[in-house]
This record gives sequence, structure tokens and C-alpha cells, in this order.
Amino acid sequence: MILFTGGGKIAEAYKKKYNIKIISARNSSEKKLRTEIKNANVIFHNAALISSENKEYLYNGNVLLTIKLINICQEVNKNIRFIFFSSMSFLDNDSSYLPLNKMSNYAYSKYLAEKTCLNSNLKNITSLRFSTIFYKDQNRDGISRLIYDAIKKKEITIYNNGIATRDIIPINV
Repeated sequence: MILFTGGGKIAEAYKKKYNIKIISARNSSEKKLRTEIKNANVIFHNAALISSENKEYLYNGNVLLTIKLINICQEVNKNIRFIFFSSMSFLDNDSSYLPLNKMSNYAYSKYLAEKTCLNSNLKNITSLRFSTIFYKDQNRDGISRLIYDAIKKKEITIYNNGIATRDIIPINV
């Protein structure tokens, strides 16, 4: 069984192609988490808090939840394939991290969660960082927003003098 720890567009797209189970890692009891993780072959840890300036809220929701899931995996299913949905928000460039004092609260919480995963005793763990996902939804991704603004508002906003590049991954991929 493939288990997602939260809903969202990626889980929905995955569900169209594969037989998966989506639970709320944040709102499920420990007993339920243990049962679901014990019965899973793969866990996609995609539950994350994104929007908040409250450090404690982000730490609890992103770091402590990740620690809890890793601990349960180590206890009930240590051979599970654990895939952590990380972030590129804490990177300075393709080969180095931002200085800690330059990270947003969100970036710092995701950085700590990723380090927690990679330093755990789980053998089959992957940290997955997405560049730009194309959702076909102007409220979810920058490419869709550019297209929407060009068609509806007849305007395009260029950032960083147009020098930035992105690898685009369509949501269905």
C-alpha cells in the first residue's frame, strides 16, 4: 500500500494513477498512524504547514510531525520506503544552503525536517525537492499565473530581470 500523510494536488494527481491511501498525519491518532504505517510499503510525507510567521507553529507542524512519523516507522515498519516532500526554499543555489539567518520561518522548518529525515536510521529514505510544479491553476503556480495574467489582464510581470530559469514539472507527471 502507498500512504500519503496529507491531501493536496499532488496526492490527488497520484490517486488518478495509483491505488493510494490518504490520511491526515496531523489529525490522526497515534494508533491510526501506527496501523496505517505498519500496513504500507511506501509513505509519502507530504503534510506540511506553509503559511505562517509563527516559528513554533511551523516547527510543531513540520519538524515535530516528521520526527513523530519517522519514530513510528522505525518502530513498526523500519523497511518502509519513506519519501519526504522537502522544499527548495532553504537553498541559496544548486549546491549550498542559505545562511540560517536568511531563511524564512517556513524554509527553516523544512530544512530541519529534511535534515531530520536524512539523519534518521531509516534505510529507504528520500528527500524530494520540487522546482516548479505546473498545476494549471493560477492560484497555485507561477507559470499558470503568468499565463492567466497575459490572457486576462494583458500583462506579464518579469522578476529578477528575466534571468531566472525553472524546470517545470506538470502535475500529471
